[in-house]
Amino acid sequence: MNSVERVCDWLRRLPHSLGFGIQSPWAYRFDRNVLNEHSPYYAYEELDMAMGEIDAISKKLARLYFRIVNYRQPHVIVDYCADSDVYDEYMKAACKKAEIVKCTSGCSEPQYRALLSEVDNVEFVRISLTDNYRMFYDILRSRIDDNSIVVLEDIYKTKDTRKFWHEVVNGPQETVSFDLYYCGVVFFDKKRYKENYIINF
Repeated sequence: MNSVERVCDWLRRLPHSLGFGIQSPWAYRFDRNVLNEHSPYYAYEELDMAMGEIDAISKKLARLYFRIVNYRQPHVIVDYCADSDVYDEYMKAACKKAEIVKCTSGCSEPQYRALLSEVDNVEFVRISLTDNYRMFYDILRSRIDDNSIVVLEDIYKTKDTRKFWHEVVNGPQETVSFDLYYCGVVFFDKKRYKENYIINF
């Protein structure tokens, strides 16, 4: 993504800053206290030093995943097609009890099904929209419940990922979604009204 495109998108999202336009108290709190929480967490400095030099977007996402995992406190984190271990380190620091299940690229549908069948509760999933992400997400849909949170990374990277994100937002199981441009955060809690929030992240 070029810098001009990102600046234009940031300007379009400016009216969505600071929780403006969010009517749901729960969604407002999640935006302000998790997605856009800017207070320094206890582990940021230590993690940043341990990880060394990483680009600004990767650090921004790593800290976001830290906050979401800290919020959910999952027993298992499913990580699909991560291109490095940086995100895993931040997520593990946020919930030391969590086991990280790595799903690598190139697996067959039965292999993905077998891997996910070993996870009792699908509480938090990070999916990089590469390789067979559509197949993986379709398999995942049969395992999610009201407590699941799924993060889809690079939702605006290509025409196909933009189309996929649109399908997810309008899907029958997905209820509340947050569009952060770099990624989308999806909830499946049937007690909540269906809504997609554009967030200036």
